[in-house]
Amino acid sequence: MSRYPTLSTTLTAASVSATIFIVGLLIGYTSIEQLPAALTHLDAAGATEWSFLGILTRNLGAAALMYAGIVSGGVLSVITMAAVAVYVGATAKIGSMTVGLGAVAGGVAWYAPIEFLGCMAAACAGLYPAIAALSEKHQRQHGGPLKSYLHAVPHSLMLFAVAAALIAIGAGAEILVISQQVR
Repeated sequence: MSRYPTLSTTLTAASVSATIFIVGLLIGYTSIEQLPAALTHLDAAGATEWSFLGILTRNLGAAALMYAGIVSGGVLSVITMAAVAVYVGATAKIGSMTVGLGAVAGGVAWYAPIEFLGCMAAACAGLYPAIAALSEKHQRQHGGPLKSYLHAVPHSLMLFAVAAALIAIGAGAEILVISQQVR
C-alpha cells in the first residue's frame, strides 16, 4: 500500500479533468457569440479586488468547489470544472472580441496556465477517490469500493495541496503582471 497517490489513478483523474476543462473552454469560447451584444460589453470595473489576497481567495474558492467531488463521488468536481471552463472560455472570447486574441493571450500567458493547471489538479483531486473506488486493482487491495474510496481520500488531499500551491504561484504571477500593467 502506497503512501502516495498511484500514478494510474492520478493520470485517469487528470485525463478526465483535462478533458472536461478543454471541452468546457471550447463550449464557452464558441457559445459567447450567441449572446446579445449588450451582454458581452458589461462593465465590471471596480467590482473585483485585484490584490494578491483577492485573487488567491477567488481562485482557491473555485478550487475548493472543484475539490468538493470528494464528498459527492466526483460529481461536484465534474460540474464545477465544467462551469469554470465554460466561464473561462466565454471570458477569453469576450476579451478577444474586445482587444484581440493576441492581446488577451499576451496579458495572461504568465499566470493563466499555472492557475488553470491548479484548477485541473483540484478537480483531479476531487475525482481521485471515485476513480480509485472504481478500480478493480484498488478494490482487491483494499477490500471493496467503499474502502478503496476512503483509502484514497488522504491521497486526494495531497493532490489538492499541489493544486493549492499552483494556484498560489499563479496568483503571485497574476499580481505581478497586473502591477506591471498599472505602471
